[in-house]
Amino acid sequence: MARPKSITDLQLLNSARESFLRNGHSISIQDIAKEIGISHAAIFQRYGSKRELLIESLKPRVKFAWAQQLLDGPRSVEDIRLHMSLLCDQMNHYFREVAPCMRVLHSAGVLPFEVFEGGNLPTLDVMNYLVAWIEKGKERKLIRDHIDCKSAASVIVGALFARSYFKNHVLTSSSGLVEEEKIDFDAILGEMKGMVEFFIAAVIVD
Repeated sequence: MARPKSITDLQLLNSARESFLRNGHSISIQDIAKEIGISHAAIFQRYGSKRELLIESLKPRVKFAWAQQLLDGPRSVEDIRLHMSLLCDQMNHYFREVAPCMRVLHSAGVLPFEVFEGGNLPTLDVMNYLVAWIEKGKERKLIRDHIDCKSAASVIVGALFARSYFKNHVLTSSSGLVEEEKIDFDAILGEMKGMVEFFIAAVIVD
């Protein structure tokens, strides 16, 4: 009798993630187990239900640790452009990695509080970092004093989020699958940076 295939939890989650992204949330545990080469009972021993496996395998793994760099704030106009460019690059990367997973979860009826602690999206952390960044810029007379920090941060993050989310949303099938070949992520990044340039021109001190 052949020995059962040994697989780590991470390998199982990675394989399940690929299956859900490739086939949508309707794929069965039996089919996932067959693809991996283990029994479906072995999956249920680790994850009590298909929904639990779906959430654990597709929950975002991309962290916003880089955003903490914003806490020190800009020290020059060059810093403003550099930090905003970094923000665009990293958020574009985040959405490219996370949007397909979130679409499959959404199509399966999974709510944010089931995925994120407290139901708070990670983008809220970025917005809080950005508020602190704008405050530092105002203190250093680089950003216009009349700018409301929370409103400005909300506009920036909201605009960047909406642009990428919309691109992914409209190109998604009913199963949650994204036709990624139709998404021009370089174009999205260019649009993001165009919006940020508009923001910079409006807020920096002449």
